[in-house]
Amino acid sequence: MYQRIAAVDPFDADAHSVLGRLAMQRNEADVASREFRAVVALAPVDRGRGPHRSGRELLQGGKAAEAKKQTLAALEIAPSYERAQALLLQLVK
Repeated sequence: MYQRIAAVDPFDADAHSVLGRLAMQRNEADVASREFRAVVALAPVDRGRGPHRSGRELLQGGKAAEAKKQTLAALEIAPSYERAQALLLQLVK
């Protein structure tokens, strides 16, 4: 259903966000990363969430260097975003 929504309205950030979360549950790092990049590009109100989710998914997919870049991008947007701070700590340990 969310794929149809995104196809009809590619500017629906919520649809892309749900598709990213579903891809994370299926361990599809590339798909999740693409969907979260789409969310970031659509400039939602909570702009730090997209890069953080992308970073988290990249880490789960074994791409730690890319995950760190996305996490730092999230913290540049929202320096006090606690989930991104925790992910960064996890990445540097």
